[in-house]
Amino acid sequence: MNCPYCGAAVEASAERCAQCDTHITWDADEATFETPGPLVRVFTAWDPAALPVIESLLEVNGIPFEVANDFVQDFFAWGRLLAGYNTATGPPIVHVQADHADEARELIDSAASEPLAAESGD
Repeated sequence: MNCPYCGAAVEASAERCAQCDTHITWDADEATFETPGPLVRVFTAWDPAALPVIESLLEVNGIPFEVANDFVQDFFAWGRLLAGYNTATGPPIVHVQADHADEARELIDSAASEPLAAESGD
């Protein structure tokens, strides 16, 4: 079974989605997913190489997120060719719950503005 909010696989009898932290209640084998609250866009992955970095940054800092348009990138037209994302579906978009939006944006902004560490050579 997959979470309807983020698409992550959910194990039977799990109390929360491991990806977006949505609360799950079970009645026999039927799951009910509680709405996680309003989701807010915090990042648009125009550069496909940036998406895994942003996902890792949010995961490490314990901010639940979901990525819209990520799984459908290769299903339509030419896939991710040329633009780096599928022009029919648009680029992947990272959403977080509204109460985490400011923190997520600060992390993303700080990661984007930090200079690369200088390599020390002998």
